[in-house]
Amino acid sequence: MSYRLSVSEESKVALEQMIERLKTERPESSMTPSELTDWIIKKFQPALFKKYFDQIANDHFNIKAFARTKVSTLNTLNDFENLYKEIKEKMKTTKGTIERKTDGE
Repeated sequence: MSYRLSVSEESKVALEQMIERLKTERPESSMTPSELTDWIIKKFQPALFKKYFDQIANDHFNIKAFARTKVSTLNTLNDFENLYKEIKEKMKTTKGTIERKTDGE
């Protein structure tokens, strides 16, 4: 299976630095950026994904998706009031990590 990935400029620079170091310090090893990215993902997933799962989810929190999921379970005005409080709290706890994402906004 093949994916095309977009990475931040910071990640691109880091990947280029790792490739350059491999070429310089271990010239017998040949690795493309795609191969190194594949290797990193395979090592990260079992070792660190579970540990950082909540941080990843919070860093990429989408208030609209969260609200959509919760609204579908509302039955009473009290449920709505509780949801409103939960959304306000969720926004507070995710504020400051990175800019909160919304669908196309």
